[in-house]
Amino acid sequence: MDSSIPPYKPRPELPTDYVALGIVLNEGRILVCRRRKDAFLGGLWEFPGGKREPLESYARCAEREVHEETGVTVRAMREMPPVRHDYETRRVVLQPYVCEAVSGEPRPIECDEVRWVTAAELEELEMPEANGPVIAAIMALL
Repeated sequence: MDSSIPPYKPRPELPTDYVALGIVLNEGRILVCRRRKDAFLGGLWEFPGGKREPLESYARCAEREVHEETGVTVRAMREMPPVRHDYETRRVVLQPYVCEAVSGEPRPIECDEVRWVTAAELEELEMPEANGPVIAAIMALL
């Protein structure tokens, strides 16, 4: 047995954030944002999104959060597989949605930077660990 792999320890005590992500695709490019430096995982790139409000659907949350963070109005088109990931201090449950851009030009509103990237550029960005399965699912779409 490889002793370098720590044993799995369930951690039900972790606070959990339920997050919707907007995977906005446009002409083979994907919309990404850079997290504010003072935020959890600050400075990393991510897909626009955020915490779901009480009674809000994940699809509506993705639409709202993309607009709040980037100024782009989107329509959630297709649900992708959810991702659960435990960080040291919290758990995140991500529900990504493939979104269609309806209107607006991206600009950083609730993030430090926003840009359109190709699939190759996406794989080179420093992103939170939880985004790994989401990136793999996007690559399967393109």
